[in-house]
This record gives sequence, structure tokens and C-alpha cells, in this order.
Amino acid sequence: MSGRKPRFVANPLESAITTPSERILKECHNLYVDDENGLVKIASSLEVRLLPPRKKIIVMIMGNHSAGKSSFINWYVEEHIQKTGVAIETQGFTFITSGRKRESLTGNATLHLYPHFRPFLQFK
Repeated sequence: MSGRKPRFVANPLESAITTPSERILKECHNLYVDDENGLVKIASSLEVRLLPPRKKIIVMIMGNHSAGKSSFINWYVEEHIQKTGVAIETQGFTFITSGRKRESLTGNATLHLYPHFRPFLQFK
């Protein structure tokens, strides 16, 4: 055995092969699954079932009318997918996901693909 100390590199291999988005998703996932202070463990202690995110993160954007929510989404995804304009009130939810096909789903078709959103049916 030599008396060498382990060396730490400035840029580990993991940071070279993963994108910043992938690293952020991994950190978010770790916030959920940490054995001591993870959100899943905290939720379990409150008798609430919480699932950690897999490859995608769900974000809800809410705000006053004409606050720029749709404009922000269009800017962020670098594509015009949300209608913008002055509206007094929007009554509904829009789910935007990434994928190869561009299609619009409504009502039950959306809930079929995303069953974890079924509790939204309780809203009048």
C-alpha cells in the first residue's frame, strides 16, 4: 500500500457527459429520494403518498391575467405553442409536454395519459 492520498479532479467525468438540464433533474430527484430528509420520507410521515419525478418535472405556472404566463412559456420553449393576448380570465388547465408529435388532447384523453392529474376533476 502506498501512502498516496486520493486525488479529486476539478471537472469530474459525470459533469462532462451530462448536460446542465440533466444535472438539475438529478438534483431535483435527489431532493425527493434522500433517505434522511427527502420529500418522499417527509410526505410519508404525514401519511401522504408522494412519488419522485422520473425524467420530467411538472411545473405549475399561475398568475394574474395578462401577467405574461403564456409569453413566458413561448419564450422558454422557443416556440409559439400558447396563445397570447389580453384575456379577463382563463378557465382551465393546459399541460405542455415534450415529444416528437404535436397534438392537442382535451378532457378524458389527457387524464388517460396522465392519471396522476385525476384529482383535478374535483374542482368545479
